[in-house]
Amino acid sequence: MKKLLLISLLTLLTLNNVKTQVIWDGSIATSFAGGDGTNLAPYQISNGAELAYLAQQINSGHNYSDTYFVLTTDILLNDTTNWQNWIEDNNTGHLNVFNPIGIVTHETAIAFNGNFDGQQYCIFGVYINSENIYQGLFGYNGQNGTIQNLSIKASRIKGNNFVGGICGCNDGIINKCYNGGIIDGKWNVAGISGHNTGNITNCHNTGIVQGTLYRIGGIAGFNGGHINQCYNTGTIIGSENSVGGISGENSSYINNSYNVGNIIGINNDLTPEKNNAAKLTGFTVSNVASGYTVKQPNIDHVNKIVKISVTETGSGAFSFRATASVSNGAKLSGALTSTNGNSLSFDAIGNSTPFNPSNYMKTFTITSEDGTNTANWTIVVSYEPQLANSDMSIWTNDKTPGGDWASANNSYVTLTTKATEGGNTYARLEAKKAPVVSTFTAGNLFLGYFQMNISQMNTPKKMTYFGIPFTAKPLSLTTDIYYTPGGSTDKGSIEIHLLHYDGPAGQFEYHTIGDEANITVVGQGRAEFGATSGWETKTVNVVYTSDLLPTHIHVAYSTSYQGDQLKGDVGSLMYVDNVKLNY
Repeated sequence: MKKLLLISLLTLLTLNNVKTQVIWDGSIATSFAGGDGTNLAPYQISNGAELAYLAQQINSGHNYSDTYFVLTTDILLNDTTNWQNWIEDNNTGHLNVFNPIGIVTHETAIAFNGNFDGQQYCIFGVYINSENIYQGLFGYNGQNGTIQNLSIKASRIKGNNFVGGICGCNDGIINKCYNGGIIDGKWNVAGISGHNTGNITNCHNTGIVQGTLYRIGGIAGFNGGHINQCYNTGTIIGSENSVGGISGENSSYINNSYNVGNIIGINNDLTPEKNNAAKLTGFTVSNVASGYTVKQPNIDHVNKIVKISVTETGSGAFSFRATASVSNGAKLSGALTSTNGNSLSFDAIGNSTPFNPSNYMKTFTITSEDGTNTANWTIVVSYEPQLANSDMSIWTNDKTPGGDWASANNSYVTLTTKATEGGNTYARLEAKKAPVVSTFTAGNLFLGYFQMNISQMNTPKKMTYFGIPFTAKPLSLTTDIYYTPGGSTDKGSIEIHLLHYDGPAGQFEYHTIGDEANITVVGQGRAEFGATSGWETKTVNVVYTSDLLPTHIHVAYSTSYQGDQLKGDVGSLMYVDNVKLNY
């Protein structure tokens, strides 16, 4: 197979005034430098933040049709040192990425339809390295859009389809514009506009334009509009066909234009070279078994794990259809055999049976088209349930929360009640002295149930039956808390225990005293805190000390961190909302 060696000679650019410009810090302004957007008083753009503000406004749907913009100076978006190698260099984390003005996705198309006058100024250091379509300083210039008197220099712009220095796709007018940057893409790639159905006049390109497929040109990759009085001196490189100095493919008019740049087109050997990549490029889940709810798959490319998180369970086997996308020509084997989708099935998942992670794994292998590389991946099903009524919105009455939540307070004196504000419901816990027995009682809320026993009044934990069935292993718990202590010594508390019970069915009993039979504390965490400044999110991390699988979970909130010892300050007040388990 013959190889075509591509040697690109970069013309050294004289970057006038670049050193004197302030480099954009990546921020987005909240307004333009001046003007009101009319023809007589255009909006003024004087730095990178204001240019990014224009992109943000357009891309969020702000209609600037028939609105006027002007550059008032050269703009430096990045330090242009070694700019020719930005795409190839792995050390680009320090660069500011510019989002094109105007965006097109498979779901939406937002065009720039205003009037942008660069006033002969230049934008230096544009850096875009994306797999998305419609990439350039302007992603999409609409039918009513005009871009003129603008230069792009010392810039690297890379995208998928519809990629250009000035514009990814032009349906409007581009006049007196110049590109001196390097433009990379797959198809419809050019120095000025990757795709043109509008008018491009008095423009030129000196930069290198590179495309891995077709329709690669100096001025337009594809021209279905008008190109007049334009020229190209840059090197144009295409890996397939439709490569040209002015336009890679033309179906309309090109007048008074010329090319003196090098054109490097299709390889003389038409035999395609087999791909040596074995990458997973996407993973989707569909047709999930009835009753089950899953999050979108999380793809860990470092450890080669696809994580499927189940948040709600059904009654039967957990199954779904998995569709993996891979490198061009790569093959699948193992649990997945086709990129058109594979049905996978696992045991049922639920709180009644301990979740054993080792029973919820399947492996598959990706082999490159040329057979030289393989990648072994694991599909991991993770059970990540949340607690019922975690937003405290359901109450059986005004005293007791619904679901699995209960309180040990409300037999003699109501301490745990519902509170509402602006339609939001949450739990209100207050420390009081019980009027009948004249004993300090902390406001509390917990998973389980309370059973009054007069003989245990001095040992309230004996009347509190903590814990509900639960088989997952969360890493932490977060809660929105608003806490005001009743005195200077009191603090609020949150605790979580993950428990393993191996005793007789139906005889689980846990009081957190430590002498309960057949119970092992698998993991636990606790947080104590003083007064908050309004609502604050508190996090309790779980530390696991056993490899046993949990069968139950215990979570408790108290207005007084020593409330189980009948100690605390009367009047300590806690609000609880939005309980979340994190995995």
